[in-house]
Amino acid sequence: MKKQVSNYSSYNIVISTLILIGILFIGLVVNIYNQEAAAQSFNLNLPNIKADIPAVVGTGKIPIQIGNIISTIQTGILGPVQKIHLPILNKPTILSDAKRLVIEKAEERTHLNGPPLQRSNQPIFGPLSQTQVRMTIPNQTSNGNSTSSNSNSNSTSSNSNSNNVYHGQVLNNQGSSGLTNNNNNNRCQSLPINAITENGHYGINIAKNAVDHNYATYWSNFGRGSWIQADLGNEKVLCSIDIAWYRGNLRHNNFEISVSNNGSTFTNVLADESSGTTTYFERHALPQISTARYVRITVNGNSENNWASITEINLNGYSVDKPVTTTPITSQVAPQQPQSTTTPQGGLRSQFSTSSIGLQVFANKSVTVPRTSLSVANEPSLANKDNLIFYTGNWYDVRSLDGGSTWTYIDPFRDMHDFCCDQDVVYDPNHQIFIWYRLGTFDTNGENHFRLGVSTDTSNWLFYNVSPTNFNSTWTHQFWDYPQLALTSGHLYITSNMFDQSGKLLRTIVSRWSLQDLANGQSSVSFSYYSDKSVFNFTPVQGATDTMYWAAHLSNSRMRIYQWSDMQAAINSYDRDIPAWTSSSDVSMSCKGQDSNDWCGRADSRILGGWISQGSVGFIWMASAGNGFPWPYLNAATFKLSGMAYLGSPYLWSQDHAWTYGFVSPNNKGDLGIVAFFGGGNTNPSIAIGISENSSSNNNTTQLQSTWKMQPAMHGTNGPSHNDWGDFVRIRPYSGSNLSWIASGYTLQGGSTEDFIQPVYLVFGPQINATNMNSSVQ
Repeated sequence: MKKQVSNYSSYNIVISTLILIGILFIGLVVNIYNQEAAAQSFNLNLPNIKADIPAVVGTGKIPIQIGNIISTIQTGILGPVQKIHLPILNKPTILSDAKRLVIEKAEERTHLNGPPLQRSNQPIFGPLSQTQVRMTIPNQTSNGNSTSSNSNSNSTSSNSNSNNVYHGQVLNNQGSSGLTNNNNNNRCQSLPINAITENGHYGINIAKNAVDHNYATYWSNFGRGSWIQADLGNEKVLCSIDIAWYRGNLRHNNFEISVSNNGSTFTNVLADESSGTTTYFERHALPQISTARYVRITVNGNSENNWASITEINLNGYSVDKPVTTTPITSQVAPQQPQSTTTPQGGLRSQFSTSSIGLQVFANKSVTVPRTSLSVANEPSLANKDNLIFYTGNWYDVRSLDGGSTWTYIDPFRDMHDFCCDQDVVYDPNHQIFIWYRLGTFDTNGENHFRLGVSTDTSNWLFYNVSPTNFNSTWTHQFWDYPQLALTSGHLYITSNMFDQSGKLLRTIVSRWSLQDLANGQSSVSFSYYSDKSVFNFTPVQGATDTMYWAAHLSNSRMRIYQWSDMQAAINSYDRDIPAWTSSSDVSMSCKGQDSNDWCGRADSRILGGWISQGSVGFIWMASAGNGFPWPYLNAATFKLSGMAYLGSPYLWSQDHAWTYGFVSPNNKGDLGIVAFFGGGNTNPSIAIGISENSSSNNNTTQLQSTWKMQPAMHGTNGPSHNDWGDFVRIRPYSGSNLSWIASGYTLQGGSTEDFIQPVYLVFGPQINATNMNSSVQ
């Protein structure tokens, strides 16, 4: 009996053990699937895009860098304050030729670039074909308040010829150009992709991620036979295909490549397996030349599981040597609308011009400035409180009480005899004060100061004089350059660079000032500041509330973003990788026009502006031509506030002309507006305004489009007589409306010298419903 019981117990143990093994095996299989699914469903930032992309076991999250804490914050006290009434003049002050010459030389001496930007070994991608900006052109009818005129029609429309081959260099994982094995290697270039399609995707990992030039995003779908398909727009001769695989260094992917001319009947041209050694591009040469419009990659599992996951796709080939009929994209002309008006309270009424991009122009008005007070490097800035406008530039200050219909003048030299340039102005609606920055020339000791003004009416001012030694007593023989102002709810932030007498960059600085102290007009105010000798040019964001963010380039593929809460003394910093781009340190910018003058002659790749909106921050700068970009263009990068993960690069480019000196700001609702110059080739330097369209589609077909929808505001009739322009323009939320922006800009009208500069005041916003057409936009 005991023996039977023993045998029975042994039998139970064996059965139990087998059941436990089975459960563990099933759990392991489910866990592997869940890990892959979790890894596919997260898209967090990668500290270095050169690194592999392993998932953290059990979370599916990619580890991100926690911000470095900076505690080396300094403080200072500034005073005394000067109370001054600046007379409002009906006639402008005329600058003498001698005075103007002195100022011009001083301005040139203070326009300095930083050291060459470090160049990474990351591949530089060319543009996506459908991301080219195409502008809507309203009727160019003069209204008596604008001197804008039409330039060559070629400058205002961009024909989309799908035969264009963008010469974007694609690098393999060794950092050198890969080669195909056919006899047309010298013709094979990176091809623009018109649209991308898939037969399914998991979570946020849509097809568009495979062509966004970002190694931190990818397309993924579960199951053998999953495919992703590129549409080239028309037939191309294909040489090779580059594929970067998610977890490509950890597994082998089995795939087939098929091609089609009609999108329905496909022919297999290659069956292959990835190397399993790299997360970067691997080039797969086609065994024979194929001509096709559609290219499909079908994934039949991998050495780990049946996920299909591709980080990036690039197609190489050239145009078919036969006539191809294409339909150019033509600009749409909006019907003429009545002139804008304002309400007695200063609200904008909805009688304005509209365009097909959903943009409404409330005001497009010339700013009347004496010709002797103008510089080609005009640097216009502006701020408003309802119909009260304060507008600054080189070398003038004007104000309007009627929304820009008439202008009166303030002499910027009256209380600041050493005034040079680089003015900036903002309006703080919380404390109802204008804040005005003016930069002075540096003296024989190589020192200068800036003058910070505070006013409620732009006539009666409180001024503080700020020298480098007010920050640090050892900062002698040094001078400020290139300021920018930005606000949070409680503080003013000022960024600036500092140089020595020889023009050597010493540091870049951000300072924080209490808005309440400035509004109270205290005899002395305290401030905090942080300086950094390792980077050039801090640039703050517009639209901040309780925390300020700013950024600087570390290389052409890496940025440092800083975070400073109004409630904290310490600063956090985040180093983040972005897609590589061509900087002015490597290739000088050139925007030559019909007159062969180069208005990009002084342009560089410093960050021009930043913004915060809807849970993300972004920064914009100029990049040089090359790698498929035929002209200098405005590059950009956006980051998620939570964790500072890289999100994308909403760049602004065109096949026909350059885009330069862009500035972006949210309106009071959080929508993004932009102002920028465009020109080169057949187009004289001109100013455009636009809005951001960050719409996402749930369709399986993703059409690749520009983030920015642009409209010309004023066309220039000439280019400058010497290689000069810039250095910035401004866009601000319209104070008095939740939906609109005000923007500054300028062009040359009727001549090529500074005497023919025409500043412009712009008010615009997103289109509203017809039911609101007779109500104020408040």
